[in-house]
Amino acid sequence: MILGDFYIVVASLPDRDQVVAEIYYKNNQWVEINQELSDEMIIQFYSHPKQEYWEFPLEEALEALQQAKQKLLKMGSTEPLRRAWRDYEKAYAEVEEKCKHAKIIACKAKANYILWVRFDDGIEGDINLSDRAGQDAFKDWESQQFWESVHIDPESKTVCWGEEIELDPCELKKSILVSRLTLFPPDPTE
Repeated sequence: MILGDFYIVVASLPDRDQVVAEIYYKNNQWVEINQELSDEMIIQFYSHPKQEYWEFPLEEALEALQQAKQKLLKMGSTEPLRRAWRDYEKAYAEVEEKCKHAKIIACKAKANYILWVRFDDGIEGDINLSDRAGQDAFKDWESQQFWESVHIDPESKTVCWGEEIELDPCELKKSILVSRLTLFPPDPTE
């Protein structure tokens, strides 16, 4: 959650039994709030990493503290995090199942090494392949004409460029589906 130059992260840390709220100001951790040792909330202030002291608008700081407190009260314990993770793992397993026997029926090379694909079950989406561009066989993608020459191999039902580059349709489909998974759905109250 972002509030001006403040943002709040609620996290389950490996060395803690309960979730904590961390408040950052301009990307530096200012405060941690926890209920580790008792029923009351405890606040721990961090030293500023670059200056002698913190300085910011009082009302924004108070609002950030209040919102962090509310988030902790709402979470209560690590159980919501554990439940969210179990749900995520289940959804990921379903993604892996959907990716078996993936067959691409349409594709289009877009700018900046973005590849759009559609699968035979109707799933479609963009995949960012820029991390591969310029490496080994993918050096040929630097030619705009070669990049746009993408086509579907009639036998393997995946995308190809020339005779050197063929991408695994299962991995492409997984990339699209995993990008749609979320560990925490948006909070409708925010």
